[in-house]
Amino acid sequence: MLNTFPSFIFSSKIVQLYYNCKHYKRYFSTNKDLLDAVLLPEKDHSYPNRTFTAKFNASGFLIVGNQGYIISPFGTLQVGADNWSIIARGKGKYVVMGSNYGMVTTSTNGLTWSEPQRVVGRDYNWFSIAYGNNKFIVVGYGGYSSTSSDGINWTTPQRIGTTSDNWLNIAYENGRFIALRAAKPGSHGGAGYISTSTDGVNWTAPKPVGTVEWRGITYGNGKFVVVGLAGYMALSTDGLNWYLPFEIGTNTWNDVTFGNGRFVAVGSNGGIATSTDGANWSIIKKSEKDIRWESIAYANGKFLVIGTDNNSGVVTTSKDGITWSVPEEVKDVNGQPLTNIKFNAVCDIM
Repeated sequence: MLNTFPSFIFSSKIVQLYYNCKHYKRYFSTNKDLLDAVLLPEKDHSYPNRTFTAKFNASGFLIVGNQGYIISPFGTLQVGADNWSIIARGKGKYVVMGSNYGMVTTSTNGLTWSEPQRVVGRDYNWFSIAYGNNKFIVVGYGGYSSTSSDGINWTTPQRIGTTSDNWLNIAYENGRFIALRAAKPGSHGGAGYISTSTDGVNWTAPKPVGTVEWRGITYGNGKFVVVGLAGYMALSTDGLNWYLPFEIGTNTWNDVTFGNGRFVAVGSNGGIATSTDGANWSIIKKSEKDIRWESIAYANGKFLVIGTDNNSGVVTTSKDGITWSVPEEVKDVNGQPLTNIKFNAVCDIM
C-alpha cells in the first residue's frame, strides 16, 4: 500500500513528495534560478519504495536526508527508514549510504532505488563516500574503509592507518583519494590527520596537518583546500605536502567546493566565505540566525547550500558564490516548516 507524506511548498509553488538522491543535504529554494515547480497529476508507482509523487523541472541536484528521504528534480521519495547521510555518483549510478548500520541503496535514474541492504552484512557507520579511478570508496567509524566497483558489492572493511579514529570525509580530486580523520572521541584536538591513496586500497601513513579536525575538502585552480573547526583552512598543491593551517574567522567550516572560478566554504552561524586562490578569503555572509550549513555543491552554473535552522531544513543558492538567496525553509502544504527531517548531503545530477 502506498503511503503519503507532506507536500513541500516552495514559495507559492507546491512540490509534493516523490523520490531520492551528493554527498549531502537538505532543501530547495524558491529562487527561480534553482527550480521552477511544475505540478503534474499524481500517479501511483509500484516502486520498492514508498512514494507520493509530483514532478518539477530539473534543478541539477540530488539531496539525501533522515528518515529515508531523497529529494531530486523529479520530486521526493522515502526509501526505507534509514538516515541517509552520504551520496556519490559514478559509472552511471547514484550510491546512497546511511551513517547508521551501514545501509546502502543505488539507482541508475534517481527514480527507482534498490532495496536498502547492509554493506558486507555488518553494522558499520559510514561518514563519507567518493567515486574515482573506477571505484566507490566509503570511510567511517573506527577508521574503516571499504571499496566497490559497482556500489552494490563491497570489500571487507579495512582500517586506514593503525588507529581506530574515525575518518570523517573522503574525496577524489586530481587523481587521488584524500581522507580526513576526525578528532579523538571526546576531544576536538589531536586531529588534523590526512591520508592519501591513488587506488583506494593502499594508503599513505596518516600525516598531521595542524591539530584541528578537518571537515571538508575540494580541489581547484591547482590547489587542494581543506576546511575545519575554529575557522581553520589549509592548502596543498599535491595533496601530500601541506602549508601551515590558517584561520578565516571563527566559524566551524563544514564543507567547501570549487565552481565558477572560486572556492566557497560553508559552516556554522550561517557562515559563507569565498576565495579565488584558496589563500585569500572573504567572509561574505554570516547569518544572525543559528543556521548550520552542512554541505555545498556546484553544478549547471549555480551553487546550492543545504543546512539546518532550529531543526528545519534550509537552503540558499547563488550563481557567483557572492550574492545569495535568502535562506528558506522547506514547508508542508499548510505552510508549516518541516521539522526533524534533516537533510545531510547533496550531489550534482549525472
